[in-house]
Amino acid sequence: MGILLQIRRHCEPGSRGLNSTVECESRVFMSDKRTVILAGGGTGGHLTPGLAVVQELRRRDPAIRVVFVGSDRPIDQKLLTGHDRRVIAPLPLQTAWRSPGKFVRAWWRARSQSWQLLEELHPPIVIGLGGLASVPVLLAAQRRGIPTLLLEQNVIPGRANRWLARHADRVCVSFAETLPNLPHPGRGVVTGNPVRPEFAALAMVRRDEVVTRPSVLILGGSQGAQPLNAALAECLREVSPAWRAFDWVHQSGESGVAELQAAYGRAGLAAEVAPFLDDLDRRLPTAAVVISRAGATTLAELACAGVATVLVPYPQAADDHQRANARAYSARGGAVVVDHEGAEPFPQRLGETLLHLLDDPPARHGLARQIRSLAHPDAAARVVDEIDELASRAARGFG
Repeated sequence: MGILLQIRRHCEPGSRGLNSTVECESRVFMSDKRTVILAGGGTGGHLTPGLAVVQELRRRDPAIRVVFVGSDRPIDQKLLTGHDRRVIAPLPLQTAWRSPGKFVRAWWRARSQSWQLLEELHPPIVIGLGGLASVPVLLAAQRRGIPTLLLEQNVIPGRANRWLARHADRVCVSFAETLPNLPHPGRGVVTGNPVRPEFAALAMVRRDEVVTRPSVLILGGSQGAQPLNAALAECLREVSPAWRAFDWVHQSGESGVAELQAAYGRAGLAAEVAPFLDDLDRRLPTAAVVISRAGATTLAELACAGVATVLVPYPQAADDHQRANARAYSARGGAVVVDHEGAEPFPQRLGETLLHLLDDPPARHGLARQIRSLAHPDAAARVVDEIDELASRAARGFG
């Protein structure tokens, strides 16, 4: 970031960042290090794009200071190890009905912590990653006149982002279909969903499927792995001989590993079953077919890899956003969607789809080409361009 001055504007209550018509008192603070706050988290789908943006920020400016603000869930602790992290954890809205006093105290504490943090760090911009944990800091920033930028990964914006987008200066979205769902579509920009550099690099890898043993990769995801595991086990009761030409790699979640290994063994298939795979960037180039949930970050990574994909949306996802994500890819020919609900049993439909793709290389290649056409390997750079533009505009307007 090319900002040498930290801009902070103390605004009257009700003022709203760069889009406000309310007069703000501007003050300029010198800072040895430029500081950016990223607020939100609670899931890998929120945090992973933020980490990709941080890598691009630091590539451009190694001296930049980045502070994550969010929940203290295990996923935050794991993914943000080694980062400057502050915990501000309001309670969800449903708590208000059960324990209204506790709810109000938690939100008041989160509000106070957010204002103190902004007073301490003087950031020129605050970035919202989505999730409840993003709300207190983003609201405080908007009320203080600090520019705010949101990352929205899904076709259907999450509840926190729908609320915050009313006064955000910019909303970076992954899908063009998201723009009409924003309160101010003109403030949205389609950047794609930021992915880590190792996945972005896959967009440049030529896929010839010339590997000796291509694989079938099943990604159960962090949510809803068990129904997908059960369906795959049912499919394995009767397999085509052609399936034995593939290695099978199954991310199963924490439970059911032994049962799945036994099911693959009975089917005579060479399989690796693991609760979690942390090297997908190395496995995707050799995958002939991927079966996956339809989380936005996974979709962005699969698009960069350019691999034939069968999407099984998680039916309990908030606002059914995974189904909307999957349909956006399917509408462009980038994936086959198999819903849990249907006229025929789910395992039967999933097995028939898998049989068709494994027996039809041209169909696989066509899906692979189409999903790669949806990739945004430069999404992190596009988001950082927007961050720079907002921070620079704040400096010009108030410096």
